[in-house]
Amino acid sequence: MFVMTMWCIWKCKNEKIWDNVETRPAISILLAHESLHQWKQVHVRQQNMANVLDSDRASTRQNSSNNKARWRKPAFGEVKCNVDATIFKEQRSYGIGMCLRDANGDYITAKKIGLKAFHNHKKRKHVV
Repeated sequence: MFVMTMWCIWKCKNEKIWDNVETRPAISILLAHESLHQWKQVHVRQQNMANVLDSDRASTRQNSSNNKARWRKPAFGEVKCNVDATIFKEQRSYGIGMCLRDANGDYITAKKIGLKAFHNHKKRKHVV
């Protein structure tokens, strides 16, 4: 819970800095509880899926030696958000990209964010 609370405080701070959206501390705590609850639900679901996939893989190994991970459509009524990030060390920047797809696997929307790292002269430490 501590980590999720810290993440929510960080997120609310960024919303204030970048979007001028102010969030009361009590809302940040509620957001942390809800985010942790959702995270746990997803990971329980993923663990259940992993168990099913392990079972499928075991039977697939008997039939084929080619086991490649493949993207799968989300369940009906759900949306899948694929996220990726990268660091460009030489350019001192990083990027984040995400794409939403519906239950048919059709594109809904996407977003990319490119950010420059900055140098904190007081601490003489690079912060990304």
